[in-house]
Amino acid sequence: MRRTLPLALLVLILFPLSGAKAQDKQKEKVEKIQKLIKDLKDKDWRVRQSAAADLGYIGDKRGVKPLIEALRDSNETVRSRAEMSLGSLGRPAVGPLIEVLKDENKDLRRRAVWALGEIGDKEAGKPLIGLLQNDKDSEVRARAAEALGKMHDSNAVEPLLEALKDKNAGIRANSAEALGEIENKKATESLLKALEDKEFTVRLGAAEALGKIRDTRAVEPLIKALDDKVSSVRCHAALALGEIGDARALKHLSRILKSRESQFAHAAVIALENMGECAAEPLAGVLGRKECYIVVRAICALAEMRSKKSVEPLLKTLKHQHSDVRETTAWALGEIGDKRAVGPLMEALEDNAAHSRVSRAAAEVLGKIGDARAVKPLLDLLKNEESDARSTAAKALGEIGDEIAIEPLIVWGLKDKDDGLRGSAAYALAKIGGKKVVDPLRQVWKEDRAGRLGAAFGLAKVVGDADAFQFVLDTLKDKDNEYLRSAAAEALAEIGDEKAVEPLVETLKDWYPLVRISAVEALGKIAGEKAVEPLIRMLKDEESLVRHAAAEVLGNLGDKGTAKPLIHALEDSDWQVRISAARALKKITKQDFGRDYDKWKAWYEKNEGK
Repeated sequence: MRRTLPLALLVLILFPLSGAKAQDKQKEKVEKIQKLIKDLKDKDWRVRQSAAADLGYIGDKRGVKPLIEALRDSNETVRSRAEMSLGSLGRPAVGPLIEVLKDENKDLRRRAVWALGEIGDKEAGKPLIGLLQNDKDSEVRARAAEALGKMHDSNAVEPLLEALKDKNAGIRANSAEALGEIENKKATESLLKALEDKEFTVRLGAAEALGKIRDTRAVEPLIKALDDKVSSVRCHAALALGEIGDARALKHLSRILKSRESQFAHAAVIALENMGECAAEPLAGVLGRKECYIVVRAICALAEMRSKKSVEPLLKTLKHQHSDVRETTAWALGEIGDKRAVGPLMEALEDNAAHSRVSRAAAEVLGKIGDARAVKPLLDLLKNEESDARSTAAKALGEIGDEIAIEPLIVWGLKDKDDGLRGSAAYALAKIGGKKVVDPLRQVWKEDRAGRLGAAFGLAKVVGDADAFQFVLDTLKDKDNEYLRSAAAEALAEIGDEKAVEPLVETLKDWYPLVRISAVEALGKIAGEKAVEPLIRMLKDEESLVRHAAAEVLGNLGDKGTAKPLIHALEDSDWQVRISAARALKKITKQDFGRDYDKWKAWYEKNEGK
């Protein structure tokens, strides 16, 4: 008979071992830090520089004092590296760095100020305000202004407004930028005056700050600044107008799109992409420009607006000389989803430029649009020599869902030598569904590891196979492959079983943004009201694309209780999030105030609870 060790004995045996390992690791860490501290005194500056960097990476508070001493190093590179490392050490470095602010050496004060700005701890706010107001060195004061902006310290607003009057242009410029970072509308009037400063760096900082504050009082002065004699100021004025999003700027920004100065025209495109569908027509006029990067940016903006008016101009762009433009155009037509694009996209399937990227994009979009006319050319693409093209064709055929594709997908797809294509073919067959796909999918489920997730998805969806469904759920936790986790979330959305809701909510914590996006979209399809609270939380995700997806899905759910968090999302730092939030609010409330936060807020306060 097999006997097990008593629990107490197991504890005695196992915990000393694990404790010993922990002690060994701690000892090893201490020894490494001691060696690095010693290396900060090495004769070779490269050794000292490397030691300063490594102490920053380790992030141990024992490195603070030696790194502060290294700020006095004879070598500039070592001093800079020590400064950067102190900025990454966080709160343990704050007190010692504040002490350095009192040092007579202005270079030390400058470096300490920069590090404190990087740390962003508001304990340093008062000392930094003191430096801004009283330090004898203009660069220290300029850096103090910059650091206060990084800290978003509202107590610094009045001192920064006073610093806007300083005789030193660097201090005025940094103070303007800092006020923009704090985003307090009390600064608007002073920044409007700074927009006429004799020094262009100050005007540039003021324009940038006014864009971040987004006060409509700045619209007319910023329109005037579009004619500034300095290019960078003109560009920042255009960008600021885009951030504010006021319709008065539309015709002025549209005029700039024709500028011979490509940088200025590009800034206008970025500004107009912030302004919603009213900017679709002028942006469509940019598609004929020769600069590829400007055209691509305009296409992306049109895709985000999803305006039907832009379809015809985009169809012409499918013939553009640059393959990047053609590829982006195909994608944009898919986002808009207009069936006028089907014929031109079918022609684009034969576009072999840049290793078939254009034809793959066209195939993907044809699947998204879901028009049966595309089935035959997509079946032809299944025979393409490039595996990525075949895989994309298989996925598209699955999206269209025509049973004509079943036999070719079984014959060519499931037996292809490429793992990715077999997986795509299994997914496609699962999407098409029906009795004909069950036996081939069962065979893949048993014999082909590459296609197993697709087969599991199909069997769970078509015949409700419990084991297959559990396999998809388990894949959602695959630690080694983020793409499989994302695919599992998408599969669960298609299966539509509510048992997936809790695992998907847990997946919203995944480290990889693509997985979180897939989980957001899946919850929107499956969970209904249960998805609302988790999705509201995702409006504060660190990744803008996740916030964008959450706003889109909340709009589709149509829950009026999401209006308040979506109104807050109108102040998001990312333009795509602001546009998707405005679009969601329009769907939910049947009101349309564009991206005007103040109007939405006033409407909400008036109508709350109705």
